[in-house]
Amino acid sequence: MRWRQTLPSIDGRPEAGVVSGIAVPISTSRVGRFQAIVVLICVLVNAVDGYDILVMSFAAPAIAKAWSLSGSQLGMAFSAGLFGILVGTVVLSPWSDRFGRRPLVIGSLILVSVGMVLSALAPTLIIFLMTRALTGVGVGGLLSSTAVLVAEYAPDRHRSSAISLLGVGYSIGAMAGGLVARWLLETFGWRSSFLAGACLSAFMLALVAVFLPESVDFLLARRPNRALRQLNRILRRMKCHEISTLPPCVATVMKSRPGVGRLLDRKYRTRTLLTWSTFFLHLMGLYFLLSWTPKLLAVSTSTQSVAVHAGVALNIGGIVGSLAFSVLAPFFNLRKLTVFLFGITAIAMVLFGKGVTNPALVLPLAIAVGMLSFGALAGIYSLAPTAYETECRGTGVGWALGMGRIGAMISPFAAGVLLDTGSGGHALYTVFAVPFALAAVAVFMLGRSGLQIAMKQEISPG
Repeated sequence: MRWRQTLPSIDGRPEAGVVSGIAVPISTSRVGRFQAIVVLICVLVNAVDGYDILVMSFAAPAIAKAWSLSGSQLGMAFSAGLFGILVGTVVLSPWSDRFGRRPLVIGSLILVSVGMVLSALAPTLIIFLMTRALTGVGVGGLLSSTAVLVAEYAPDRHRSSAISLLGVGYSIGAMAGGLVARWLLETFGWRSSFLAGACLSAFMLALVAVFLPESVDFLLARRPNRALRQLNRILRRMKCHEISTLPPCVATVMKSRPGVGRLLDRKYRTRTLLTWSTFFLHLMGLYFLLSWTPKLLAVSTSTQSVAVHAGVALNIGGIVGSLAFSVLAPFFNLRKLTVFLFGITAIAMVLFGKGVTNPALVLPLAIAVGMLSFGALAGIYSLAPTAYETECRGTGVGWALGMGRIGAMISPFAAGVLLDTGSGGHALYTVFAVPFALAAVAVFMLGRSGLQIAMKQEISPG
């Protein structure tokens, strides 16, 4: 039986502080039932993020009409939730390295549920912005902790594929958000769509509380109270023999508190800055696409149904792209595949901008752009966790996602300002194709940072 080893360090050797034989046989090439359940739960949890983003996109016209909002004010409404996600990923993610991945998922789902309810009840724009920010804080905590959990539970060969499935959860939630929001908006008004989001997150909270385990890597490295008890519970669920004592550990690398300073020391600095840049640029382009496409198409085609269907088509493409990436990842160089996807996405964005006035081209182009952009997103999600060791993995992934959310927060507001100054909606797609092209350059440069060594080990089919 082969036992779990943590993700390789940047020089290709096992990370210091963990012996070769520890706790559970996770690194075997076969995906067990227990591991599949963990990945599935994390995928479903990510649906909360997808629903939260797209429900705001479809509720935006009704909210703008109810409160007589300008383009820049509506951009603020989009950006408030994204600002909260930034705070959540940066502030809450280090907690997963101190207190555990599972407690952070539970606490974050509570914040999302409360924030959604308060958003539905908000009487003014100012209060709505505050409640959207609160919801975003919870979503930010979910994103970093679920990505790390999947990375730490997936078998070595299939890690990239498993992480890429998180994008499927996002797309499923976004697609459901579009379909449910359309019906709720027409039947009960925009507030009901946020109450439905609260019900979704509350359901996921119950699912997580019952079925989601703590990370084995965290239990062995941090060794919290009752670590042995939790570990044996996991072993029983995996139908493995229990152990009487925790295996020896050479060093106690996680006893110190992780922080962003660790990410910027000499060992990590270059790849940290490149990873931050990639997330910033990609989410800048992606969140413009997701946030503004329904409204821009409603104006350019004068047909609300085309706009709604295009928003759904983007996320259908996202599901296809994420699934396709999960299939292709074990057979290609992960970094080169991601560079290719970013480059093609930039081209597809320009073509989409030219075709938005043609209803016959809108839906196929939306599917293509969604497929490519979410495939690229799966790539950078797969790269990020393997860049850091257990002691700072949650912090590293969280800060990378946080940098991405800065780009995501800026782009909807910037697009609103550009529209207020007279820019055509179709031209914005060309403007926001540039971040995808620059992201391709940043991922290409990761090969010079030392990250490529770890990636070769992560995706080698052997």
